[in-house]
Amino acid sequence: MFCTECGARVSDTANFCNSCGAKITVRPRRAAAPVSETVPAPAPAPVPAAVPEPAAEIPPELKYLDELEKASADKSQIDHESVYAEMGIAGETEGAFAQEQAPAADPDHLKEYFELPPEAPNTAKRNARLLKQAAEGTLPEGEVPPELKYLNELAKASADKSQIDHESVYAEMGTAGETEGAFAQEQAPAATHDPMAEYFGIPAPEEAYAHGPVPAAKAAPVRIASKYIEVAPGIELHYLDAGKGAPMIFIPGLTFSGEIFLHQIEHFSKTNRVIAIDPRGQGLSSKTVDGNDYLTHGKDLAALIDKLGLTDIVLVGWSTGNLDAWSYAKQFGTEKLRAVVTIDMSPLPLSADPKWWTEGTMEELSQVATECLTSAEGSRAFFRDYATGIMIQHEMTPEELEYLLDLSARTPYWICRQLFCDAIFSNYLATAKKLGESFPTVMFIAEHWADVAKPFVETQMPGTRTYVMGGHLMFFEHPMRFNAALENFLADI
Repeated sequence: MFCTECGARVSDTANFCNSCGAKITVRPRRAAAPVSETVPAPAPAPVPAAVPEPAAEIPPELKYLDELEKASADKSQIDHESVYAEMGIAGETEGAFAQEQAPAADPDHLKEYFELPPEAPNTAKRNARLLKQAAEGTLPEGEVPPELKYLNELAKASADKSQIDHESVYAEMGTAGETEGAFAQEQAPAATHDPMAEYFGIPAPEEAYAHGPVPAAKAAPVRIASKYIEVAPGIELHYLDAGKGAPMIFIPGLTFSGEIFLHQIEHFSKTNRVIAIDPRGQGLSSKTVDGNDYLTHGKDLAALIDKLGLTDIVLVGWSTGNLDAWSYAKQFGTEKLRAVVTIDMSPLPLSADPKWWTEGTMEELSQVATECLTSAEGSRAFFRDYATGIMIQHEMTPEELEYLLDLSARTPYWICRQLFCDAIFSNYLATAKKLGESFPTVMFIAEHWADVAKPFVETQMPGTRTYVMGGHLMFFEHPMRFNAALENFLADI
């Protein structure tokens, strides 16, 4: 007989197998197989069917990258409409791919931005993944592609683009030659249209970056001309000029220049001619010992309007720039104006009535004029406190703050003091009230004093529309919200 465990032959009387030691159980002797037959090999155990892994979810942005990698240069081979629709930006098909046979990516912002080589598609996918993770706040530490480094630089920097070393950033990205384009200007504006951000669903700039919109690395810049015009014998005003169409004139507040409106210049110059002035004594305009008052500023504005031959103007003032606008309207009327937009300053900056919207008490304002604005250092310290406490809501980086202070410092402290004192004792309430009653006008109000300012405007300037948002520099910090609100106002008039 045989061992039931190992099959070895054992004695009929054995109790244990000599080969494996197993206990022997009695079983019938197996019949010998015929010589001509072979014992068939045992059938192999069935292999369980492989369970397919669930397909990874591929975001539409990466599907688009895959399509770009597979397609030829003929863009018509890609169903852009369905891809864009899936990405939620179907409206873009009215632009780059509206033609039946669109040219080969000329340019394709996404492909250019990431330098997509056909032989290395995974690089683009990795960058897309990292950018998406960055937008979601889940970026692994240490994994930062050059493109994201650039975005981080933009997020940290102020509106002064010269603070970013674009050449070295672009060199790292392998696109150094682009510096001859997008950032060739000394002061390039921040772009509000960012194809890369649209492709990858990066949050709106106001959600992702507190200071304002993130410029597109490849977006063509708006052509902003820097010009001068003589408004009185020997007196020149500097202004920025961009776009074509019905004119909009932006007037900055105390000590600032038209450069503070770069976000608005870039946005509105797509449809309008946009002019941002440096009032007399401020920015790059002439510095004079006289004329540093808002009556003269109104006359300077009238001279600029006449010499440029402007009509149907939307006049936009910010802070003491409101006084320039009201001064012009009071002296020269509204014949050449379409609307007056004012930003966050009362037409009556000083009043004994505590319920009225003013710049402060007599004691507070007297202290500023007699103790703060009497030296360059004192003026800078005053604007430092004002910028961090009133102008900007988010906690600024040192670079952001220094940019604002440097912009303000282009106005000598003694001119600042003259303008400040004249502003405090100005009274354009009657003019503002008349405009509200009979002319399209709006007041943007900062959140920190809206409980006082909004009722004041509604009761003392009836007919004036109001918007409440942000801090004193709302249009700089929240440009997309501000621009949209201003567009809505202009669309209604």
